[in-house]
Formats: sequence, structure tokens, C-alpha cells
Amino acid sequence: MKIQKGNALQLGEFCILIIGPSGSGKSVVTLALVERGHHAGRKATLVGDDSVELENISGELFACTPYQIAGAIDIW
Repeated sequence: MKIQKGNALQLGEFCILIIGPSGSGKSVVTLALVERGHHAGRKATLVGDDSVELENISGELFACTPYQIAGAIDIW
């Protein structure tokens, strides 16, 4: 398992990983995508903010939230 600095969200059948330097707006973009997904009637779920655990299982990449930050997003 690898810890990736960044944000992840599930949008429909896909997971989107957003990486970038601190203060670059990753959380704002993530929240905007989740909101737009809901308005479009698609399932949109925050997976992780700031840190995401990535794991390759049988050639598929899975992302989950480190338990310490589960359910939280930090917007400045």
C-alpha cells in the first residue's frame, strides 16, 4: 500500500486522483466535482482529502482514506 499526497473522489464508476502542491486548490476542485456530480444526478463521493492510500490488487488500482482523516475535508 502506498500513501499518496492528494485527493480522490469517486464519480460514477470512476475514481479521480488529484495531486499537486500544497495550497494549489485540490480540495476546492474536489468539492466542486462532487457537487457537480450530485447536481448532474451522478454518484459523487469524497474518498480522501490530503492523503489517499493506493493499492494495486490484481492489476486494478484502489484508493481509500487513511482512517485518521476519514470523512473530513479541509477548505481554506
